[in-house]
Amino acid sequence: MNKNSEHQEQIHRRSLSPFLLFGVVLLLISYGISVVHVYKIQKARPAATEDDLAVIRLVHYLSEKNVMDAFNKLARDYEKLHPNVRVIIQSVPKRAYQQWLNTQQIGGTTPDLFQLELRGNWTMASKFQEVLTSRVGEVNPYNIGTGLEGVPWRDTYIDGMEGGYFYSLLEFYGIPITVETARIFYNKDLFREATGSEAPPRNFQHWMEICSSIKEYAKQQGEKIFPVAATREDVKQYSFHNFYLQSFTGGLLIPYDVNAGGGPTSQGLLWGLQTSTLDLKSERVRAAYNLQRDLAQNFQPGFVSDLADQTRFLFVRQRAAMVWGKTYDFVLYNETAKFDVGAFQVPYPDKNDPKYGKYFMGRSWEDPITKFLFGLSKSSLKKDVALDFMKFCTSLSNNEWFCRQLDWYPAIRNAETKEELKIFAPVSEGVSSFLDFLAMPEIELYFDQNYFLYLDGQLTFDEYIDEFIHRFVTKGEDWLMVQRDAISKKEIIGSERNLARSRVKLLFEEAGEMNLGQTMGTGTPYQLGVQIIQAFFGHVFTYRQYVHTRIKEGSYQFPPHNLMPRELYPIPPPDDLLQKMRIQKPSGTK
Repeated sequence: MNKNSEHQEQIHRRSLSPFLLFGVVLLLISYGISVVHVYKIQKARPAATEDDLAVIRLVHYLSEKNVMDAFNKLARDYEKLHPNVRVIIQSVPKRAYQQWLNTQQIGGTTPDLFQLELRGNWTMASKFQEVLTSRVGEVNPYNIGTGLEGVPWRDTYIDGMEGGYFYSLLEFYGIPITVETARIFYNKDLFREATGSEAPPRNFQHWMEICSSIKEYAKQQGEKIFPVAATREDVKQYSFHNFYLQSFTGGLLIPYDVNAGGGPTSQGLLWGLQTSTLDLKSERVRAAYNLQRDLAQNFQPGFVSDLADQTRFLFVRQRAAMVWGKTYDFVLYNETAKFDVGAFQVPYPDKNDPKYGKYFMGRSWEDPITKFLFGLSKSSLKKDVALDFMKFCTSLSNNEWFCRQLDWYPAIRNAETKEELKIFAPVSEGVSSFLDFLAMPEIELYFDQNYFLYLDGQLTFDEYIDEFIHRFVTKGEDWLMVQRDAISKKEIIGSERNLARSRVKLLFEEAGEMNLGQTMGTGTPYQLGVQIIQAFFGHVFTYRQYVHTRIKEGSYQFPPHNLMPRELYPIPPPDDLLQKMRIQKPSGTK
């Protein structure tokens, strides 16, 4: 390298040094700012290991901003009351939530409180969740000054906290926040244009008249507008099918109520079919199915293959006047629909309906099971703090406020809600004991394949029900299993009786003595009666709210156990209890 080249290189180096120096200074400044920022964060949120600070985490899988905002507001309010506590609220996308939670549980890093699926996973619950049975009987201290002051935590719930009770484990594992019910949403604007009124239907006959008016309106406008948007799931069991089958056949299974459970029982149905004492081709059953076929004429073509998102789209785009939905759909439609949205309960025929009135037995009872559950981790180091925070969230005032922010129906008794949400209040009195058609996978498969063919007119009622009876008797509940179950109950009755009586004594402790002629609770007489029987013969915690929170005059009406075959039901209720309750036979029995 010659002298001239060396000289040029030295000049080049000197020309770059100010830029290098500026870069280094800028880097140091950025590093200093980062250090200060990290220090401020650490100072604002001390480490969880400090003795004077309790940090708890609550994780859920709802991504909506208003859910996070509502939880964060409750967390900050709780921290004001408890300055030594920090509450961290986190959201994990639902699609990845279960896998994430499983990883956390196996790794021993589960958050203190985490959202559960409905009734949860009992195998995972027994391994990773804290049992709450002994804690839900504690008084919620955050209800002081309200009508729920001094009331045990579980009894402040609409359903007695049944939503958090895991039947397979006979323990409480979940803490619910809201109640979910199903209703029919409707386009008030379209109703007004098609019928001249935005009022919901008064009964089933009026509903069908409204559907006819909407069809005529669509024809006049030259548009495709369907009266009701529905999916396969909206129509089958737990939806329209059960609502109407229940209201038409309620009470049919009372003489066959093997377990005195007050609800549908496949064993009772099998007994009736085996003994030829139950007629599934009776006018009542036939009417229930004919009504469902009438209703199906108002669904969009091809509804069997449509999904929930498609029916929501039809409704929001005003291509359907009505749509089946749950409480949480209320927010969706209010935010996305460009028309006034209303909701109404499933319409039933009244006694004056010329076609179905005489078969109507009563409204379907809705089991008001609370949802949006949270479990407590066994690995939590701050279990008492985490549970106290949940008591704070589910106090009367906070549960009312929280659900108002999200347009949810509150889970706590006496909580006020918005006027438009009152329609979602569960129907706590109604018909319960009805035909259970879906006992086994083989029967459910037949239902899925043929029920919709009946609705479409491809099968007659007789064709559909004849094959159903044949399959139920031959491939449904095993007859030997029914007899074996009866023998099993007979063998354990001696060992279980004393334990069951002790539990019942606890149930009635706050109610006092059971006086003659009293009906305790808010359910129908039959339901209340069987709930008392359940308390004597099983590990039943779930009906406390019915048997002692409210007492009103009346009389019990039990299933006619004296008419039932003893080889099938060898456990009659205690005679002294039945005498006290003034047993009455259901109407229609001999």
